[in-house]
Amino acid sequence: MKSASVEAAKSPFSAKLFSFLRELRNNNDREWFAENKSRYEQDVLFAAVDFVKQMQPRLAKHSRYLLAEPKRVGGSIMRIYRDTRFDQIMNAFDDAKPLMKFLCDALQQPY
Repeated sequence: MKSASVEAAKSPFSAKLFSFLRELRNNNDREWFAENKSRYEQDVLFAAVDFVKQMQPRLAKHSRYLLAEPKRVGGSIMRIYRDTRFDQIMNAFDDAKPLMKFLCDALQQPY
């Protein structure tokens, strides 16, 4: 049993994150993303960075090889842009369907 002094970490994933990802799934083009980039940064990217920061000490307890680097480049955050040069499906952005399904299931949000 956990002591009363140990607080559960607040989830950085808000309803706005899920709303953005649903909208991205339906509007997967550069023009829409350019208009909504500030929402992406505020509601998705910053939440992802906060999540990675929360996971750092937890992962470190298990192994020194499990790294959580809260960086946009060269860290644990995947880029949203996709390289479509060699892809038959020309979606410009990765809508993170597997991650979104996992998070929705874990947080009991509709997908």
